[in-house]
Amino acid sequence: PQYISKNTDVPVVIVTSEISPWSKSGGLALVTASLAVELAERGHRTMAISPMYDNYENVTWLADKKIWLFNGEHVVKYFHQYHKLGETTGVDYIFVDHPCFHRPGGLYYNQQLGVEYADNLYRFALFCLAALEAPVTLAVGGVCYGDRVTFIGNDWQTALLPVYLTHRMRPSGRFTNSRCLFIVHNFGYQGIYPHNKLENNPDGPLPM
Repeated sequence: PQYISKNTDVPVVIVTSEISPWSKSGGLALVTASLAVELAERGHRTMAISPMYDNYENVTWLADKKIWLFNGEHVVKYFHQYHKLGETTGVDYIFVDHPCFHRPGGLYYNQQLGVEYADNLYRFALFCLAALEAPVTLAVGGVCYGDRVTFIGNDWQTALLPVYLTHRMRPSGRFTNSRCLFIVHNFGYQGIYPHNKLENNPDGPLPM
């Protein structure tokens, strides 16, 4: 029997470091692109959010947002492209733009040198925080998604998403009715970083 979606009144926010056809290093981009379409076709208002690694065509600027991270403010820009699937269904693709994402050598490491970018912890911590702000910052189609959503994080680049949701957002009364699912697609890449790159704070060691 075909699966019937429930709780379609709850929007879904898919957070991924790559999504086809804009960015792709492997299967993750294909899976998240398919997941966005599938959830939208099942009746969920669906946002798929990813870093903006290049100057993408046919995207519209929506907003700028200041984000506090590593003892400083960083401004990210949000760009949008809507893909209509049916009369009342479609996917909102959101791209987070910041200079740290623009790396000609590759998404996560310099492919020519075979070396991971030294600031990847910063890059994807910033992305996770930007993704958390998107549903309440961006009036997509004139209406924000709101603070009652289901986030879906994918692989190590979004591993801080549920951590920030629990230890940074909820203590200040934000996203108390939201939930987060985390999907591991590839155990071979785990995003392990030295403990001394984390900042001590009342909620424990986090990249704050």
